[in-house]
Amino acid sequence: MDTLLEVIGLRGDTAAGFSLIVQDSVRVQVYPVSGSKDFTPFRPQAGVGLRILGQANLLGFQAMSGQVKVTRSGATVSGTLDVRLRPVSSADTLGMTGSFDEIPVVAAQGFCGRANRPGGG
Repeated sequence: MDTLLEVIGLRGDTAAGFSLIVQDSVRVQVYPVSGSKDFTPFRPQAGVGLRILGQANLLGFQAMSGQVKVTRSGATVSGTLDVRLRPVSSADTLGMTGSFDEIPVVAAQGFCGRANRPGGG
């Protein structure tokens, strides 16, 4: 199994997603979120992003802190998230909480575009 799980939800111009960077497989545990501007190589960790439609344009948000908690893993994954996000273009912050339930876990098809694949593959 790979060491990255990506979950993205889309509806119209709104998108929310997270990635879990795991040690060797997705496990029931808490995955801490750190700021996306500061790369940290430790595992496990999570990243979270959000895109919403503003009054005249799309607004992008990136995670600053928080956690993604996996409560069930295997063929499907379930859990919760509680994060603090910052708009890409300002210093304001936004809190986001939510849950995900029984999302199927499947292998990526074709080249997934990751430059730093564990094991040099």
